[in-house]
Parts: sequence; C-alpha cells; structure tokens
Amino acid sequence: MAAVRQAQASNKPFDIVYLAWRMPVMDGMETARQIRALGHTRKSTMVMVSAYSREEMVREAESLGIANVLAKPLSPSMLFDTIMQARAAHRGEDRTSRAHVPDNNRQLATLRGARILVAEDNDINQQIARELLEQAGFVVDVAVNAQI
Repeated sequence: MAAVRQAQASNKPFDIVYLAWRMPVMDGMETARQIRALGHTRKSTMVMVSAYSREEMVREAESLGIANVLAKPLSPSMLFDTIMQARAAHRGEDRTSRAHVPDNNRQLATLRGARILVAEDNDINQQIARELLEQAGFVVDVAVNAQI
C-alpha cells in the first residue's frame, strides 16, 4: 500500500497492479479494496494472480474492479496480453477482437517505461515477474506483504 500511496502522491500512478490472491499479511482482495478506497485508481488496472480460479473468487475480484484473474503459472504471453488489455482499456478500446492488432513488438515498444507494481509474496514468483517485465522494458516495483 505504501507504494500505491507514494505513486498517488507523486501523481505517477501505476499503470498495472498485479496482486497475489494469497499473501500472508493482507490478501489480494483486501489490498484491492484498500487501493480502490484511495480513489485515484481509475488510472490503474488491477490484475489478480492465483493458483486457483474458483468462480466465487473471480466474482469477488470483478466486484472490486479487478480487470482480470490470471492462473499460475504465468507465461510471458499471459503478461503481455494483460498489459495490452489494460492499455486498451485506458484508451477505451475493445480488445476482444484481435483482427486489428499490429505486431506485438511494435505495441510493446509503445508501452516501454510503463510503471507496474507486482504484489507477490513468493520470492521465485517475484523474480520471474520482475525479470519478464523488465526485459519487456517496464519499470517494476515489487511489494512484499503489501509493503514496498
């Protein structure tokens, strides 16, 4: 939460916030509630990452304004698709049709430098997410136990 508050205070909100569903101190749902309560988060897309995709969890995530629930293990293409969907949502585009999608490298180039917050308690998952996202040109902050 400190990272989100700091981003809000500096008027540089995260473009995407990846939240782990299960974290030891505060779970992803509660973290999402607190982020939404800050009020600035219309500019941020929240994505829940979980080893499970139970229907009730997905419904709760949707009710909190979480844009997508991704099942672990994540792949680079899953991260890319999520980033592109968030970008389209910020621009008011419909990403359900891929007929008009230019090549991925060109799209990715337009996103380089976007700020992404990864809230994940597992060290290995943190490292994988950070490396994948940084290789793609994103600025990554990792929060552990809802702290940065």
